[in-house]
Amino acid sequence: ARGGQDPLIPLLAELAPTWGAELTLLHVLPLPPPLPSPYFLESEWDEERVREQLTPSLDKLTAAGLTATLEVATGYPATEILRAAEDETDLIALSTHGRSGASRWWFGSVAEQVLRHCEVPLLIQRVEGDDD
Repeated sequence: ARGGQDPLIPLLAELAPTWGAELTLLHVLPLPPPLPSPYFLESEWDEERVREQLTPSLDKLTAAGLTATLEVATGYPATEILRAAEDETDLIALSTHGRSGASRWWFGSVAEQVLRHCEVPLLIQRVEGDDD
């Protein structure tokens, strides 16, 4: 969630110790559009900024005694999520904005794409935020 913590983090911090889970926080930077677009901001491709924004979430998980890492990938979000989940993944926890209408058409539904192709259980949490 922009400007705030993803609501999945407290839930994962509570549930993951039960199974001794190792967590990977994954953020996928979108591919730059082929033509300039007002819907994509240059800051969307700033990996260092993304890492800084996710560090508090990573710190919360490690403070809870969990093994957690942070990864930043570039590509199509659903593809990169599924690729990251190929090896020894037991669950994918995914935040979604739950977009509909023109916004869903333009940005697509990552959660829907992952759900259709995912071979492991999926936990989806809708995020309320400033870009809903």
